[in-house]
Amino acid sequence: MKTKLATLFGLIGWFALVLQYILILKNSPGRSTLDTTIRYFGFFTILTNTLTAVYFTAVAFGKNVKPATHTAVTVYLTTVFLVYQFLLRGLVELHGWDMLADELLHTLLPILTL
Repeated sequence: MKTKLATLFGLIGWFALVLQYILILKNSPGRSTLDTTIRYFGFFTILTNTLTAVYFTAVAFGKNVKPATHTAVTVYLTTVFLVYQFLLRGLVELHGWDMLADELLHTLLPILTL
Protein backbone atom coordinates (compact mmCIF):
# COMPACT_ATOMS: atom_id res chain seq x y z
CA MET A 1 0.00 0.00 0.00
CA LYS A 2 2.84 2.38 0.88
CA THR A 3 4.45 1.85 -2.53
CA LYS A 4 1.17 2.44 -4.37
CA LEU A 5 0.50 5.69 -2.50
CA ALA A 6 4.09 6.84 -3.04
CA THR A 7 3.72 6.11 -6.76
CA LEU A 8 0.46 8.07 -6.96
CA PHE A 9 1.84 11.02 -4.98
CA GLY A 10 5.04 11.03 -7.03
CA LEU A 11 3.08 11.03 -10.29
CA ILE A 12 0.90 13.90 -9.09
CA GLY A 13 4.03 15.84 -8.12
CA TRP A 14 5.84 15.27 -11.42
CA PHE A 15 2.68 16.06 -13.42
CA ALA A 16 2.17 19.34 -11.53
CA LEU A 17 5.83 20.36 -11.90
CA VAL A 18 5.96 19.63 -15.64
CA LEU A 19 2.62 21.35 -16.18
CA GLN A 20 3.82 24.45 -14.29
CA TYR A 21 7.07 24.49 -16.28
CA ILE A 22 5.18 24.32 -19.59
CA LEU A 23 2.86 27.11 -18.45
CA ILE A 24 5.70 29.38 -17.34
CA LEU A 25 7.45 28.83 -20.69
CA LYS A 26 4.22 29.68 -22.52
CA ASN A 27 3.57 32.75 -20.38
CA SER A 28 7.10 34.20 -20.69
CA PRO A 29 7.30 35.55 -24.24
CA GLY A 30 10.53 37.28 -25.05
CA ARG A 31 12.50 35.45 -22.37
CA SER A 32 15.02 32.79 -23.21
CA THR A 33 14.39 29.21 -22.11
CA LEU A 34 17.43 29.41 -19.83
CA ASP A 35 16.20 32.61 -18.18
CA THR A 36 12.72 31.13 -17.72
CA THR A 37 14.15 27.90 -16.29
CA ILE A 38 16.27 29.81 -13.79
CA ARG A 39 13.24 31.86 -12.82
CA TYR A 40 11.15 28.66 -12.48
CA PHE A 41 13.62 27.05 -10.07
CA GLY A 42 13.84 30.28 -8.07
CA PHE A 43 10.50 29.58 -6.41
CA PHE A 44 10.51 27.83 -3.03
CA THR A 45 7.30 26.06 -4.07
CA ILE A 46 9.01 24.52 -7.10
CA LEU A 47 12.10 23.46 -5.16
CA THR A 48 10.02 21.95 -2.38
CA ASN A 49 7.67 20.12 -4.72
CA THR A 50 10.63 18.81 -6.73
CA LEU A 51 12.16 17.44 -3.52
CA THR A 52 8.78 15.89 -2.68
CA ALA A 53 8.43 14.26 -6.10
CA VAL A 54 11.97 12.86 -5.83
CA TYR A 55 11.19 11.57 -2.31
CA PHE A 56 7.99 9.80 -3.37
CA THR A 57 9.68 8.40 -6.48
CA ALA A 58 12.44 6.93 -4.30
CA VAL A 59 9.88 5.37 -1.96
CA ALA A 60 7.90 4.02 -4.94
CA PHE A 61 11.05 2.31 -6.24
CA GLY A 62 11.62 0.70 -2.84
CA LYS A 63 14.53 2.84 -1.70
CA ASN A 64 15.11 2.88 2.03
CA VAL A 65 14.39 6.49 2.99
CA LYS A 66 14.96 7.76 6.50
CA PRO A 67 11.87 8.92 8.43
CA ALA A 68 13.62 12.24 9.02
CA THR A 69 13.53 12.83 5.26
CA HIS A 70 9.75 12.48 5.24
CA THR A 71 9.56 14.84 8.21
CA ALA A 72 11.68 17.44 6.41
CA VAL A 73 9.64 17.18 3.21
CA THR A 74 6.43 17.50 5.22
CA VAL A 75 7.68 20.59 7.07
CA TYR A 76 8.74 22.26 3.80
CA LEU A 77 5.42 21.53 2.09
CA THR A 78 3.45 22.60 5.14
CA THR A 79 5.29 25.92 4.96
CA VAL A 80 4.35 26.22 1.26
CA PHE A 81 0.73 25.42 2.10
CA LEU A 82 0.43 27.88 5.00
CA VAL A 83 2.17 30.80 3.28
CA TYR A 84 0.11 30.32 0.14
CA GLN A 85 -3.24 29.84 1.87
CA PHE A 86 -2.89 32.73 4.32
CA LEU A 87 -0.75 35.25 2.44
CA LEU A 88 -0.82 34.66 -1.31
CA ARG A 89 -4.14 33.06 -2.22
CA GLY A 90 -6.33 35.39 -4.22
CA LEU A 91 -3.62 37.85 -5.24
CA VAL A 92 -3.87 36.63 -8.83
CA GLU A 93 -7.00 35.18 -10.41
CA LEU A 94 -6.12 31.93 -12.18
CA HIS A 95 -8.13 29.84 -14.64
CA GLY A 96 -7.82 26.53 -16.42
CA TRP A 97 -4.45 24.80 -16.43
CA ASP A 98 -2.85 27.59 -14.40
CA MET A 99 -5.35 27.03 -11.61
CA LEU A 100 -4.88 23.26 -11.74
CA ALA A 101 -1.08 23.50 -11.48
CA ASP A 102 -1.40 26.07 -8.70
CA GLU A 103 -3.79 23.93 -6.64
CA LEU A 104 -1.74 20.77 -7.12
CA LEU A 105 1.50 22.43 -6.03
CA HIS A 106 0.16 24.62 -3.21
CA THR A 107 -2.73 22.62 -1.81
CA LEU A 108 -3.17 18.99 -2.88
CA LEU A 109 0.40 17.71 -2.69
CA PRO A 110 1.07 19.37 0.70
CA ILE A 111 -2.13 17.82 2.12
CA LEU A 112 -1.30 14.39 0.67
CA THR A 113 2.22 14.57 2.08
CA LEU A 114 0.94 15.52 5.51
